[in-house]
Amino acid sequence: MEDPVLKARILGHRANIHYVAGQPQEAVRGYEAAIEAAGHVLDMQGLGGIYEGLALSLRKMGQYGRALDYAQRSLRLFQTLHDVRMSAQLRNNMAEILLEQGRPEDAKRLFLEGADELSRVGDKELLPHLLAGVAEADLELGAVEEAETGIAIALEAAEVSKDPLARLEALRIAGRISHRRGQPALARAHFEAALKVADEVGSPASKSRVSYDYARLLEADGDRSQAIRRYREAYESRLRAPGA
Repeated sequence: MEDPVLKARILGHRANIHYVAGQPQEAVRGYEAAIEAAGHVLDMQGLGGIYEGLALSLRKMGQYGRALDYAQRSLRLFQTLHDVRMSAQLRNNMAEILLEQGRPEDAKRLFLEGADELSRVGDKELLPHLLAGVAEADLELGAVEEAETGIAIALEAAEVSKDPLARLEALRIAGRISHRRGQPALARAHFEAALKVADEVGSPASKSRVSYDYARLLEADGDRSQAIRRYREAYESRLRAPGA
């Protein structure tokens, strides 16, 4: 194929398919091949999309340092294009990686930057994810009262969002915060509601994450039998997720 841009787009599309199918290693190879084919002539949006795909795939592989590097490259391109939603999405993805790395201060900064961008343009779909992320970062920092205030705002924002996963994430984090506040019954109610959303949208990966956090709460409360049940549910859900 003589047209390098067309070749890169085809390779990038194939890489996207591998990512959705839960094959991050194959996806990485595809994205890298696309960059090699036409990275020097691709438009900023195309190259930014490939960098984002690389970041997501590398995160699935546990290569957080490289994932952050490519997410940052993608962010710079979409900022240049003044694409607010993509910039906020990338900040959200980077912040989630930072939380996983035990860097809640850095994560909170990115969540706040993304939420501020979305608020200024009136985007209500992605906003609850970022607001809930701020609350979770506060929880990890030990600022429980701030986390409680923040998650109340995130839950309210999730009510007007059309993205069910935004509500799921807000409920999951609300469960963690309620438990830290010494409200086990409310915490369980939040987790049960989050699991219901996960079943409704058919997201095994989301259900696995909610079930795992729920199991940790139950274990901390001394409810060993229910904790084992939820750990098993988290494991089985993970097996059903693409790429398990």
